[in-house]
Amino acid sequence: MRKRMIADLNHRRITAADKQLMKRKIIIFTGAFFIISALLFQPDRFTVFGWIVTVDFQDHTCLPGHRIFLVNTWNRTPARGELFAFVSRRTGFFSDGQLMLKKMSALPGDFVSVSSDSTLVNGSVAARGLGAAEHAGADPALFVRSFTVGAEEYFMVGESYLSLDSRYFGTVHEEDLLGRAYIVY
Repeated sequence: MRKRMIADLNHRRITAADKQLMKRKIIIFTGAFFIISALLFQPDRFTVFGWIVTVDFQDHTCLPGHRIFLVNTWNRTPARGELFAFVSRRTGFFSDGQLMLKKMSALPGDFVSVSSDSTLVNGSVAARGLGAAEHAGADPALFVRSFTVGAEEYFMVGESYLSLDSRYFGTVHEEDLLGRAYIVY
């Protein structure tokens, strides 16, 4: 019986298709392991090999339709229009250290003008209105201002009308940037 089993194993050859299937199973298992670990051990974020997996549980997200993100902590190079993760500090709206995701709309030296109708960066529309102020019952006029973004500071904006972002809490310091973020789902 044992000789027959060995003979059967020797005759079975692993094909290229078998190898591809095994690779897919390993990738799926590994991905599932990291996602499940992320949800079990730290529901809003999980870090592995310089990447942060984060899940947005808000009712009103600043990036509508998107819930799961990857953050590359090795890539902190500022780039206008790109999605970045940062930690909140001194915002007055969020606890210090809370992970945030927004689009980088203005870089150092850019001119920003926030009005009740729109937010302009160097004359181009970056966001519409001050919906979060109106939604919260605050006077939008409290947030109207114009300024030049300082050195090592960035103006971050969400895509939602209700996004609490730099229109309300001001610029984000370079030291608070975690890295470039990518939408997963």
